[in-house]
Amino acid sequence: MAEVGRDLTALGGVAVLVLVTAIVGAFFGLTRRYPEMYFVFIAAIGGLLISVALKALVSRPRPDIVPHLSHVYTSSFPSGHSMMSATVYLTLGMLLARFVKQRRLKFYFLIVAVLLTCLVGTSRVYMGVHYPTDVLAGCLAGLVWALLCWLTAGYLIPSHRLKQDRAESSSPRVEREVPQ
Repeated sequence: MAEVGRDLTALGGVAVLVLVTAIVGAFFGLTRRYPEMYFVFIAAIGGLLISVALKALVSRPRPDIVPHLSHVYTSSFPSGHSMMSATVYLTLGMLLARFVKQRRLKFYFLIVAVLLTCLVGTSRVYMGVHYPTDVLAGCLAGLVWALLCWLTAGYLIPSHRLKQDRAESSSPRVEREVPQ
């Protein structure tokens, strides 16, 4: 179980979240969706800055009730893994949900984002490096930041562009024959 805990914790670690953010940001850049690219990067970087500021402000020591199953170097409150998981995964889930018409797909993207966030948070408590309140605060702070970014994104990402993309992806392509 300790290895499972470490694996789930890694989903909220710096390496995985930077990799996911870079891959998604690069995709948007390559497809010339610059507002979406900026949205993803601003949400992730802003979430990181808020997390660091909150940790410095509160400076709560780590729990010492059980041995830590993971090496930690920062203060406990809020859980940075939980906050950044909520920020990145919820931002991506909301963004992906915006690109599809079917409600079941919208629901799927959001459920996956929430599930990933909850798994990371639960693993931090299991690993003995956070109190449950640290994780709850991190998840809530990440959710609030993701929602603020999402509300702001309504101004950055024109909705007519999304409608055009949906229409192009759902309509069959008609190939025209070229007369010879």
